[in-house]
Amino acid sequence: MFASHTARTSPFRVGSHHLSRELARRGHSVVHVSTPLSPLRFVGSTGSSNLAQRWREHSISPWRVEENLVDIVPFTVVPVQGNGFLPRPVMTRTVFPGLRTTLAALDMADPDVLLVDEPLFAGLEDALAPRRLVYRPTDQYPGRLHGGAQGRLVSRADGVVATSEQVLRALPDRARQVPHVVLPNGVDLAHMSRAASGATRSGGVVYVGSMDDRFDHEWLAAVASLAPQVPFDLYGPQPPRRDRPANVRLCGALPYEDLPEVLTRYRVGLMPFRDVPENHGRSPMKMYEYLACGLFVVSTGAVRQVSAQGAPGVWDAPGAAAAARRISDLVATGTVNQAGADLAVDHGWAGITDRLETFLRSL
Repeated sequence: MFASHTARTSPFRVGSHHLSRELARRGHSVVHVSTPLSPLRFVGSTGSSNLAQRWREHSISPWRVEENLVDIVPFTVVPVQGNGFLPRPVMTRTVFPGLRTTLAALDMADPDVLLVDEPLFAGLEDALAPRRLVYRPTDQYPGRLHGGAQGRLVSRADGVVATSEQVLRALPDRARQVPHVVLPNGVDLAHMSRAASGATRSGGVVYVGSMDDRFDHEWLAAVASLAPQVPFDLYGPQPPRRDRPANVRLCGALPYEDLPEVLTRYRVGLMPFRDVPENHGRSPMKMYEYLACGLFVVSTGAVRQVSAQGAPGVWDAPGAAAAARRISDLVATGTVNQAGADLAVDHGWAGITDRLETFLRSL
């Protein structure tokens, strides 16, 4: 069972979506649960662009995604964010009982392995009593809310699967005293192969993803201003209003199904992230998606794992002037990053799932 921070209704695909699918296709019975909806999520600024879709999915939960894979969007009156400060017995009695009832009806209330990648699910192990609890952190959590819940998970975990060395090092000491492994994110090669053959590349620059506080809006604006002849297309939920150069276009959220065809229209993929701890340990799924579609990649250098990878056709350019020059040169050449595409083949989710399955069987 996966307890994940992102629902399948999100425009983004995350590691738990890919891993749960791969394991199900190998014959394992898998359930994927995302953070519970609560009334607070529908009020004011706590809302999100896919809440209506998540509510529809909750209404038909459990949703059988494919054979052996069930998806659940729970609902609770007490927000799961309370796990950062409410006593564990309170959270266990108020947030998770409905989920256990749903799982019991599926004969899945006592999983062999509970993989948790959202710290606020701490305490779910008390409600379900899995045979093994595995914490799978995907980010660093410097704040009190997630940090406290993460500490409780690490204290009880039978194993840890971190998505980067930076994330592993940032965990409490016990995470390195129990069985642990680093499994970076990868790319859905079968999906990316759906890219339209012979697609005409516009020569422009693309970014696909969230444009929240981790996104470096100032860097992007400066780079685009210094390369006014290059179009910059940003795909993702609507970011905050701000002044942007005329060559920056907001294209809205992109369905994952359309990602390969859209990416193959461009020459360069951006990773415009701020140099903050929340970005340092991120795993470069986006980089491999860009590479699989033959894009060159220009990064601010904030994601340490991208820098450490040394992938062909990937450059760190924290300075706006250097980034603008590099992008202008790449667009002008009109070439495809074939070496990067070849590298991406070695980072598919099937191979990552092989390693995860071996690790889980060893616990």
